[in-house]
Amino acid sequence: MIIFSKFAEEIFVKIQWMMRNLIVFLVFFSVFVIPVSALDKETDSLMHVYDKLLSKYEIYIAERHDRIDNLKFEAGKQFLTPQQLYSVNQQIYKEYRPYISDSAIVYLKKNIALAEDINNVDLQIESKIQLAYLLASIGLYKESVDLLDEISEADLTANLLLAYYSCMEHTYGELSFYSKDPELSITYREIADKYKNLQLNILPQDGDLYLSIKESDFLSIRDFKVALELNDKRLEGVPENSHEYAVITFLRSLIYKESGDIKSRQKWLFKSAIADLKLGITDNASSWELAGIMFELGDVNRAHQYINYSVNNANIFNARLRYTQIAEVQAIINNAYQLNKAQQEKKLRTLLRFISLLSLLLLLSGVGILLQNRKISKVNKQTVKINDQLNHLNWELRSLNDKIKNTNAELLESNQVKEEYIGHFLSLCSFYIDKMDSYRKNVRKKLSVGRLNEVIDDAKSTDFIENELKEFYDNFDRSFLRLYPDFVSEFNELLMDDEKIMLKKDELLNTELRIFALIRLGIDNSAKIAELLHYSSNTIYNYRAKIKNKAKVSRNDFETMVKKIGTFTK
Repeated sequence: MIIFSKFAEEIFVKIQWMMRNLIVFLVFFSVFVIPVSALDKETDSLMHVYDKLLSKYEIYIAERHDRIDNLKFEAGKQFLTPQQLYSVNQQIYKEYRPYISDSAIVYLKKNIALAEDINNVDLQIESKIQLAYLLASIGLYKESVDLLDEISEADLTANLLLAYYSCMEHTYGELSFYSKDPELSITYREIADKYKNLQLNILPQDGDLYLSIKESDFLSIRDFKVALELNDKRLEGVPENSHEYAVITFLRSLIYKESGDIKSRQKWLFKSAIADLKLGITDNASSWELAGIMFELGDVNRAHQYINYSVNNANIFNARLRYTQIAEVQAIINNAYQLNKAQQEKKLRTLLRFISLLSLLLLLSGVGILLQNRKISKVNKQTVKINDQLNHLNWELRSLNDKIKNTNAELLESNQVKEEYIGHFLSLCSFYIDKMDSYRKNVRKKLSVGRLNEVIDDAKSTDFIENELKEFYDNFDRSFLRLYPDFVSEFNELLMDDEKIMLKKDELLNTELRIFALIRLGIDNSAKIAELLHYSSNTIYNYRAKIKNKAKVSRNDFETMVKKIGTFTK
């Protein structure tokens, strides 16, 4: 049995060692397997909002579908005039424009044909410009340029002229950006700048398009301060649940990207992405930009989630250019995700093996504990005898308490012997409490010789002494209050109004009142009081000082006045 006990103890030591190593392993696992991004509080909150909204993505897409279906129902009504049908088709186009490019093109072409049928040149040109702008946005530059070549500037109204200039700048700006021929890129840039300047000449300077162009200009010369100020003006009054807000905040993220402020860039990308998601917009760059940032920060799982969402959007929007923009980022993130996943699985397998070994050791230790418990049960039988001795001592102490109660009755017979009797009463109680404690220590010593450790622990218990001490306090309280029934109220009269002692329910005296009750009886030595009440001298001193600080009379006179409290009552 002893040999097995030692074996069980060795197992416990090994388990403690393995638990420490398990904790270290789990910390390592959480640090290297679960990436943590260094985000500020606001950005972290936006990220969690975005993550939550991703799970509701289909709801927002369904809402856009419902709007489109309602518009298609309106378009199918027989009584609509051509102009009314054109207007409804325009609304359908605007719903499809940031959602499904193919469908947006279909409805623009329907409107071009409709305008031709009613011979409305302005409406034809309006839809052609919109179509050219959309074609350039999805990478169909030749088709866009061919369509713009069909339009004569001389035939354009003021509003159409502005739209034409904007479309020309956009188309040639895109050609310049994506052209692999440096000379052609410069030529396209010059054409784009020409139409940009033509717009600036006729646009109101407080309009969004004007501010947008100027913002882009200042960004290109790296004047980030002015670019941000212009972006601030554009954001004024723009609701957060609008496509305009999504676009403007995305452009703001580009300013921070160029200035190297990754935290601000990330924050505004989340705001843009949240707006896009709530509106059911699939033509958005914010989501795959965020995927790239998350990858750079080491959050591969979140980067993988965002890039998959972006790819799904690109499939819905169905534009070749979007696939090209996303493909490179997707490949890098997917490779890293697969590698990260493999590493996680490897570490998880290691962790499972470690836990299995730990479980085996726990099983062995459990067997050891079971055998040890059997040994303890034998020891418990021996403690029964000791408990009988303790019960006998308890009977003696109860008899003593009965004698003390009888002495209390005799105390009422004479005022002259009250101090002497209470002092005798307290000393007697303290004596028997010390006697009980001495007996407990003696029992512990005997048990120690018998190598009965568990019994020693039982013998250390002070519950019995504490119960007797409680009864001792109760006897003292009752005896004292028979002698001085008005002691509590008269004592409170010596204290400030807001410092009076409030006793709990069924409480006769508390510690402070007992200390000063002894002083009233003439026992004013802190060491003697501490001995009688079983506190340290320092504790008694602190209680006395604390009460004196609450007195409304002089500190020096307080205890003298306490000694004058009350008259003896038979």
